[in-house]
Amino acid sequence: YTVTTIGYGSVPVISNAERIFAMFVMAIGAVICDAGITAVLTSIISSKDHQAGTNNRRIQCCKLFMKEQFVEKSLQERIFDYYNYDDTELKNIDETEILHEL
Repeated sequence: YTVTTIGYGSVPVISNAERIFAMFVMAIGAVICDAGITAVLTSIISSKDHQAGTNNRRIQCCKLFMKEQFVEKSLQERIFDYYNYDDTELKNIDETEILHEL
């Protein structure tokens, strides 16, 4: 899409002061638009990074606990399969939170 535009030419820019004002407004508009896009992308990446860190800590704590408690390998595999399913299929959806909001 076009970040800067002055319309369809129905209002022409005539003087140098008008040109400077138009350039200034276009530059400000481009900065604001760029800042908005950057903020949205940063928010998405930050959210994904936070969730990945939470998932990694959860798995590491679970591994440590199961190692200390001598949990059978088959049960460990089932638990990690669940975590993998939770991360990939459910996309870490918190069912209780969703039901609470209803």
